[in-house]
Amino acid sequence: MGKEDHSCEFDWICELITYLSQPTKGATMKRLLVCFTAGLVIFCISLSGCSKNESVEPEKGKIEKMTDRAADMAVKNILTPINQARSVKDVEESRMRSLDETLKQ
Repeated sequence: MGKEDHSCEFDWICELITYLSQPTKGATMKRLLVCFTAGLVIFCISLSGCSKNESVEPEKGKIEKMTDRAADMAVKNILTPINQARSVKDVEESRMRSLDETLKQ
C-alpha cells in the first residue's frame, strides 16, 4: 500500500486514518486507545459546535433597563407637545373648513 496524496483540511485526521489502516502486530490496545481518543475528540467538537443558542436574547441588566426607561420618558416628553400641536392644528383646520362651508351657502 503506497503513500497517497490526500488534500485534507485536517492533516491529523489523514494521519490517523493512515495509521489505523496499517496492519498491526499485537498493537490492538494502542489502536483501541487511539480510536477511543479520536472518537472522544470528535464527539467533544460536535457538542461544542452545537451548544450555542443564538435565538435566546440575553436578559437586560438594571442599568440597561433604567436607560430604556429614561429613553422612553424622553421620547414621551418630546412627542407630547408635538401631538398636542397637531391636534390643535387639526381642530383649527376643521373649524376653518366648517366656516368656509357655511360662508359658501
